[in-house]
Amino acid sequence: MGGFTMKRRVIFLWVALIVAGLLLPALPLAAQPPGQRYEYVTLWKVKPGKSGEFVELLKKVQQPVLDRLVTEGVVLAGGIDEAFVHIPGGETHVTWWQVGSQSGIQRVLEELAAEFGKLTPDETQKFAGTIESHHDLFLRHLIASVKPSTGARPFHWIATVKVQPGKGGEYEELWRKYRQPGYEKAMAEGHLLAYSLAVEEVHTEDPGYRYLWLAFSDLASREKVQAVLHAMRTEEERRRIEALFQGATDPSAHRDLLYRALVYIAK
Repeated sequence: MGGFTMKRRVIFLWVALIVAGLLLPALPLAAQPPGQRYEYVTLWKVKPGKSGEFVELLKKVQQPVLDRLVTEGVVLAGGIDEAFVHIPGGETHVTWWQVGSQSGIQRVLEELAAEFGKLTPDETQKFAGTIESHHDLFLRHLIASVKPSTGARPFHWIATVKVQPGKGGEYEELWRKYRQPGYEKAMAEGHLLAYSLAVEEVHTEDPGYRYLWLAFSDLASREKVQAVLHAMRTEEERRRIEALFQGATDPSAHRDLLYRALVYIAK
């Protein structure tokens, strides 16, 4: 009975999210234009010494779902990451996937719940015993570009920025004008696998937060991206542009996270 109860608890982690998705009002077609990209991120805090067990069982559940739904065109990109720069009390692992519609989020969660249901009671109990806590993010990408890739283990640089109230449009315009061209150039030169700017669709944090995602094959590539961005502007231009961004944000709220992919696939 204990194993059965534990299995129900673990599956509930996913089923509760599915039910929440079912309760969301259907968006009109205009709210999901062609090329729209949504992302579901789960930040896991795994107990010390349990990382290997956690990743082994997570791969067993998530890998077949991602592979199948990428083939079907539902999932655009996804993976499993582990922290490269560790923060006291912070999350240790990340699972994520990107889709082209909110219905795609629901589809992935439903299939994950079904896959979890295939675990034995011992496997379910073992998985639950590895987890200390988790936190979900449901993101909508404002800008995104992702190169097709499989088998790579890129580094993922996540920067969080807090935009001042009423300046979301201004910040996005600045980003498109001054950041995006540099990232496009770095991607064309082979230094960058992906970039995006996202906002929470379901607000679990301050609604002013924006999330920048950069994917590099290695940290040397990040240095090359920085060199590309640096070469595009004079020192005076860089100072002027930085002042514009600081005027639209709260610089003290900026934080960075760095993860290394254990599993990565991008269509």
